[in-house]
Amino acid sequence: DTARLRDAAAVFEREEKAIIQAMNETVAQLGGIDSDIEAMRKAATRDPVTGLPNRIAFSAKLSALYDDGKAIGPAALALVTVEGLREMGERHGATTVEKALKKLAPEFRKSVKKNDFVARIGTDEFAFVFHEVSADNAEAIAQRICASVEGVQVALPNRAFTTQTLSLSTGISMAFTASGGVDLFTQAELALRAVRSGGKPGTLVFSAAIGGRTNKTYAPHDACSGCGAANPSPLGGGRPKHPHD
Repeated sequence: DTARLRDAAAVFEREEKAIIQAMNETVAQLGGIDSDIEAMRKAATRDPVTGLPNRIAFSAKLSALYDDGKAIGPAALALVTVEGLREMGERHGATTVEKALKKLAPEFRKSVKKNDFVARIGTDEFAFVFHEVSADNAEAIAQRICASVEGVQVALPNRAFTTQTLSLSTGISMAFTASGGVDLFTQAELALRAVRSGGKPGTLVFSAAIGGRTNKTYAPHDACSGCGAANPSPLGGGRPKHPHD
């Protein structure tokens, strides 16, 4: 009897070890699946050139700024066009543009606080979300980012010792003055249009005066009624075509 019990115990121990090993392998496999899912999620929400969040991530961020149509805190949206980038691509090719973008991305990252947000949402377009700021604060931050970008030198192909600089046009809107993410985006887009229509890079905060000048293309709670695009917001479509594009 003792021998049989010893043999049974040995069999049980071997089976227990086998079960534990199988469980560990299953856990490892599940962990790998989780890692794969997380990697896929990151890839889906990241711009492959700059490593910054992309338009999908920006849309989610924009929606998170509001709860039932009310801003959850003081925040500003800054829409930025990198002036000269498209022309650089036309003259020197996509590789040069990629090099420029990879130089701009770290400048953007270090120019904002940890809880702020920056995303690439178009070929030459970026979006910033600044938290806990006033309009004056947001404008000052945008101007600082612009100055930082103007200091970036982009080497041109087949031109020794020749570099090119870029500049920014920025339109800013404030979360508390908009009725939601779509409205906030539209206001910033209109401010950006107003800047670019002047023919020179600059920064402008959306105001009632800008909305009044564009009353055919903007009405609160009805973003872009008649602007020639279904919806300028990343929540529902592409940005309206700009005359300079």
